[in-house]
Amino acid sequence: MSGSELHPSSTDLLWIVDAYILVFGCLLIPSGALGDRVGRKGVLLAGLGVSAAGCLSSAAAPDVTVLLAGRVVTGLGAALVMPATLSLLLQVTPPERKPRAIATWTSATGAAGALGTLGGGLILQWLPWQPLLYVLNLVRPRNFMPVHSEWRHLTIRGSRRRWPG
Repeated sequence: MSGSELHPSSTDLLWIVDAYILVFGCLLIPSGALGDRVGRKGVLLAGLGVSAAGCLSSAAAPDVTVLLAGRVVTGLGAALVMPATLSLLLQVTPPERKPRAIATWTSATGAAGALGTLGGGLILQWLPWQPLLYVLNLVRPRNFMPVHSEWRHLTIRGSRRRWPG
């Protein structure tokens, strides 16, 4: 990235990496509470959209400031998605299968974090950094489709709001 047209300083590079993680970590619990109050499905869908918008703005960033803002928005979107996925999973899983569902969810999120970091690093060895962010947006519609099509008629216990499918 330091060889790109943005020419970020060492401090800028540190913030580009850490802005996402900082916002993500700080907003996980408030995002879970928001999902409990206004509806998990809606928060999940909003998080997917916010995260996609953050990736696109980061990829198209003309300067470091816009890139940092995009990373913050992406972290917000991820913080909205993460607790919503677990709470929706627990709502649709029978009680006897919940421990296995939680273990699978935890394993999948851990593996995705590790593989995403390794895969991103490998891709960046041969490609510029912008296409990596565009590729993330190609994956998001695939994540969105099961929520929209299969869960359209799902009524979540404890949800005060119904989201149109």
